[in-house]
Amino acid sequence: TVNKPNNPYFFGGRSAGQTGAGAIFISNVVQTNTGTHYDTSNGRFTAPVAGRYLCHFKTFSSPQGLTNGHYNAQLRINNSPISRFYFYHSGTHFPINWSVIVELNASDYVTHYLAGNLTVYGTDWHYAQQGFYLIG
Repeated sequence: TVNKPNNPYFFGGRSAGQTGAGAIFISNVVQTNTGTHYDTSNGRFTAPVAGRYLCHFKTFSSPQGLTNGHYNAQLRINNSPISRFYFYHSGTHFPINWSVIVELNASDYVTHYLAGNLTVYGTDWHYAQQGFYLIG
């Protein structure tokens, strides 16, 4: 078991510019990284123990270079999509804010992936954030 003070927990965001065109969203600002299970070089949160994890993503689409149409962001486990946030983009910023609870085995990793030509904001980490938390 994991003791409460040592619960794996990451919360941070991106302040290094936009992310898009089929890329993993990578937080370069770390607010909390209890257990250091989030890797700022590749955007992966690796589960140290099996359990249920809450995965959260909040940002908004960037209108630069996006045409009207449907876009999606994905939560991936070991690079396989398991949840998608779909929306229609019509030339303005669109909020992306979703959470998913997933079952992970020890050493599984999760990422937030921007599918297709989606571009999201990332110049102020207060607007572009993600979190991963062991909940049980």
